[in-house]
Amino acid sequence: MKTWMKITGCAGAALVLAVALPSWGDEDASKALKAAPPAVQVAVVQLVGTNKINDFDSEVYAGKTVYDVEFAVKGASYEADIDASGNILTREVEVDLAIIPPAVIDAAKKAHADGKVGEGSIVTAGDKMYYEMDVKVGKDEHEMQIGADGAVIGDAIEAPEAPEAPEPGEKPEAKGEDKD
Repeated sequence: MKTWMKITGCAGAALVLAVALPSWGDEDASKALKAAPPAVQVAVVQLVGTNKINDFDSEVYAGKTVYDVEFAVKGASYEADIDASGNILTREVEVDLAIIPPAVIDAAKKAHADGKVGEGSIVTAGDKMYYEMDVKVGKDEHEMQIGADGAVIGDAIEAPEAPEAPEPGEKPEAKGEDKD
């Protein structure tokens, strides 16, 4: 009986993927998601529904692959990290700084008095909830994790994004050249 349920569940998941794929933000995201394990694909479909995927990629943390999906719902930006088994590790939603508790904003400003607070997000990881604040200090972008009480949980400098590789037959951009 259990084998039949597993077969039926897998067939059902394949049918869901074939029928209810979210709209893809770009071709690279589409290719990356199609190459991900089936459990990750199912988790993404369940999480995103028919909303637009803006980005999908994977990174290796502590020897384990984590899949990152960025998507939009009614104009709000969301992000989730998913493990290879399809478990959602974190969920994040960007929010207006006006709804972030003053203790959180004050903690970010205190940690980096010469910095400028940029974006803020609400993050859930398991049963924990915290705020993620982006603070620009000189050329560095700090990603801070702060509890609702203002306690700083983490503060790391984000690595700069690598430039995109040119398409075949396309010349590389000159340093400082703007795409748009």
